[in-house]
Amino acid sequence: MGRCDGIRVAIVDANRLGSESLAGMLRRYHCEIVFAGSAPQKAMETFAHAEVGLISSTLEGQPGKGFDLTIQLRKTYPQVRVVIVMDYPDPPAVVRAFQCGARDVFGRDSSPQLIAKCVTRVHEGQVWASTEQLQYVVSALTAPPRLRLTNASGTGILAPREEEVVHWVAEGLMNREIAEKLALSENTIKNYLVRIFEKLGISNRVELILYAAGQFAHKYSAPKEMSITPPHSSELIEIEMSRKALESLASPYYLIGEAYRQGNGVQQHKTSALMWFTVAEHVVKDEATMAATAREELERELPRREVTIAKRRAAELLRKRQPNSDRIVEPNGGEPKRKAG
Repeated sequence: MGRCDGIRVAIVDANRLGSESLAGMLRRYHCEIVFAGSAPQKAMETFAHAEVGLISSTLEGQPGKGFDLTIQLRKTYPQVRVVIVMDYPDPPAVVRAFQCGARDVFGRDSSPQLIAKCVTRVHEGQVWASTEQLQYVVSALTAPPRLRLTNASGTGILAPREEEVVHWVAEGLMNREIAEKLALSENTIKNYLVRIFEKLGISNRVELILYAAGQFAHKYSAPKEMSITPPHSSELIEIEMSRKALESLASPYYLIGEAYRQGNGVQQHKTSALMWFTVAEHVVKDEATMAATAREELERELPRREVTIAKRRAAELLRKRQPNSDRIVEPNGGEPKRKAG
């Protein structure tokens, strides 16, 4: 590999040492380094003068923050061509990098000569990707549609096939239609739904649609990207309710509680509504006040026995979904208390 001929490069790595190391490699090939550091916001001030950006997928100790910076950079300085630097370019991370607008994914174990060549080709407008990386992208494009539901730590809750089933349920398909889509028996789809309900702590398809809609809206803040077709049965929630769920950006827990309180898409059941509002109050900080208000209103309306039942169910669901939590809900409707020990 010869010269980079003065290509202006900004480097944002996970730490100062890494950025200086990359800068040293590229200077040997006559790149002009306009920034080399680990502070994303400080780097943004210099990207106006860069032609190529080398951005680590992990920044400030946060995996994936480099993807966010890439998206921001593409909006602010679209002329800058980005290369994402990773320790381990696994398939999901590679696909995510290209989705964010990167022109290449570069592994840290690659040679200095290769990174210089990468910068040159990307600067010329090429997408510099290995055959293996392209296979990752092709596989992602041709894979069955999935809705990835995660817990509070961002870990996936469902298996890949279960995510496919959730996608088609959210699209309004019935079991028979889903079975045809996935080339499985209708009974197998029923079994998948039983496991999905168990894992998510829900009991029917309406709750599943609301759960998926709420989590998708929170994660991507892009309601228009999730399409839910009109339902085919009274079992399924109406299209207007689904759209409202997405547009509200509310948590799935709060949405389910509201559905049961108002009788939207499901039979009105205020005890179930109280349970879901209680869960929302203890899980979603942004909506704790709103959920608490709804909970208090229902507690005044319902008999004491129903309040106790709802609180007990909420406590069971919270223990199941947050096994390591040090706070639980008092079944009698009192304040949360810490677990013994």
